[in-house]
Amino acid sequence: MSKQSTLKVVAFFFVASMMLNSCANGKLSSGRDTAKLTIDELAVSDYFAEDSGADLSTRVEFVKALKEMQERPLKEVGPKGGAYRFLWLRSFHQPLCVTAYLPDTGESLVTGKVIETAPRAGATEPFRRKELKTVRIQLSKEKAGALKKAFEQKNFFWLDPYDDYSRPPLIEFDFNGRHFSSPTGGIMKDGASWVIEGWNHGAYRLLQRQSPGEDDPVSELATLLMTESNLLPKNEREIY
Repeated sequence: MSKQSTLKVVAFFFVASMMLNSCANGKLSSGRDTAKLTIDELAVSDYFAEDSGADLSTRVEFVKALKEMQERPLKEVGPKGGAYRFLWLRSFHQPLCVTAYLPDTGESLVTGKVIETAPRAGATEPFRRKELKTVRIQLSKEKAGALKKAFEQKNFFWLDPYDDYSRPPLIEFDFNGRHFSSPTGGIMKDGASWVIEGWNHGAYRLLQRQSPGEDDPVSELATLLMTESNLLPKNEREIY
């Protein structure tokens, strides 16, 4: 392949990659009807479509945690309402998840789930047990309205899906025996994954951050959800 042809191929996939990233602000692929499936029957693609903005390994990691907390695909909220889900995967603490359900009519509520490590049941049990703690709080119309307004004021569905630590390579593909990849700069940051999904009458957005600062909208909105569910850690050392 000539140098000119190679450049054309790279340019094509550059445009295709840009179009793919733009899909993160569009409609979530409807896929199959999952309402009657059990948690074990659900696939990674039922939770996160390929155009959700996360690569496969990341989606697998997120779904593993969501299933462990008995969480279902956010799209099951349906076309007549909205919902926001925060998934917190920390390096040194158990996973946490908070979801706000905001239907057009009916009950609005916040559910919070965290996996806690419990003592061994007895001397014969080799490991400490993991227990799922769940809280469910009904929201008043005022509280539900305030939550909706908070996400609207932050322009949730137009926020950057990534920060510098979670952003995937702009170009990453193999073609004609060669590997093409945009430079990533080797940026890494240990800490925690902060993930917020948003659903609004079929529109879907997935935001990813790695230990964001307090002024990051993802951090602010996640803190709001944890506060509403009474799951915001009192020890500031647990917030990272």
